[in-house]
Amino acid sequence: MRSSTKQSINIAIIGAGISGLASGKLLHDQGVGVTVFEKSRGVGGRMATRRLNEENSTFDHGAQYFTARDPRFINYVNNWREQGLVARWPAIELGKDQRIVVLSNGQLQIKPATEDRFVAIPAMNQICKRLSQELTIKKQVRIKSIIPIDERYSLIADNGDSLGTFDKVIVSIPAAQASALLESFPSLSESLSHIEMKPCWATMAAFSESLTDEWVGAFMESSLLSWAARNNTKPGRNSSPEHLVLHATPDWSDQNWEASPEEVTKKMLADFWKVSGLEPRKPSYCTAHRWRYAIPAESSKAATYTLDKSKNIICCGDWTLGGRVEAAFLSGLSAAELVLEAISEPINEFEDNQSL
Repeated sequence: MRSSTKQSINIAIIGAGISGLASGKLLHDQGVGVTVFEKSRGVGGRMATRRLNEENSTFDHGAQYFTARDPRFINYVNNWREQGLVARWPAIELGKDQRIVVLSNGQLQIKPATEDRFVAIPAMNQICKRLSQELTIKKQVRIKSIIPIDERYSLIADNGDSLGTFDKVIVSIPAAQASALLESFPSLSESLSHIEMKPCWATMAAFSESLTDEWVGAFMESSLLSWAARNNTKPGRNSSPEHLVLHATPDWSDQNWEASPEEVTKKMLADFWKVSGLEPRKPSYCTAHRWRYAIPAESSKAATYTLDKSKNIICCGDWTLGGRVEAAFLSGLSAAELVLEAISEPINEFEDNQSL
C-alpha cells in the first residue's frame, strides 16, 4: 500500500446502520476521511422508527431495546445517558406497569429482570442520527459493485455512475447482501455466503385507549409472535394514544414472506389477542413492515471479516458477536480499529483469504 497519512486516506463505508456509523464516527474523530453510502432515505438500519403525523407519535418497529455488557459499550451508554440520549426501559420507578412479562395462552408470567434494558430518546433511531451528525453521508445511493483499481477501490452505483475511488472499504450491510456485492473477491464472498439471517414481520397498530396496565413489553410463547411492546410507554414518547409493536417469529415470517401487509396484520393481531388474553379492539392505525435480514441463524464469533492482511475491505454488522445492537456497535468499532491499525503500519504481504 502506498504510504499515507490519516488525512490523505479516504474510506468508504457502505451502510448507515449503527455498525457503519460507529465505524465512521471513530474514524472521523481520528482525522480519517470518511464517506458513508446508504441506500435508504435515512440512517439507522433496523434501529428504525416509523413516525405518524402526530408529534412524537412513533413506532420503534426494528430493534426494540438494547443491553450493555461489554465495558466499551457500557461507557458509550453511560455517556449517552448523561446527554439525555438514552434511558432505561422498563423503568420501575415510573409505575407498576413498567415490566417485561411472558404471555402464553392468555396467561401472564413475570420475567425477572437480569440486566438493564435501554432505549434511545425520543426514538430508537436517535443514536444513529447523533453518530451521523459530522459524517458525509450519501443517501439513497445503492452500491452495485466494488472494483479494484491498482491499490484502491472504485465504487459503482446501480445506475452505473462512478462514486469515486477509496483506499479502503467498510461493508456494513447484511452478510447475504455483502456476499453478493463482493463477487469480485471470491474467498470473502464465499465466507459471507454461509452466514444465514432470518426474517421478521413487524406489525404497528395504534389504539385510542390503553390496552393494559400490567406490562410494557412481552415475550410471546406458543404463538406465531415472538414479541409485543407498548411503544408509548418508552421514555420520551407520546404516552397517548396506545402504540403497539408486534414481531412475528422467524419461521412464521419466512412462511408468510409473500403475504400482503393487510393479511399479516390481521393474523398477527388476532394471535396477539388470543395469546395475551386482552379484549380485541379495532386499531385506529395499522400497518406492517418486513425485515428480510433480522436475526442471525447462528451468530458469528468474529467481530469482522476482512479480505486480506492489508485489511482493505472489512465487513461488519449485527450478524457478528451475538446479533444484538451492542454486537453491531462493537463490530463497527472493530472495523474502524482495523483500519487505524493498517494505516499506521506498512503492509508487505498480500493473501486473498478470510482473516478472523
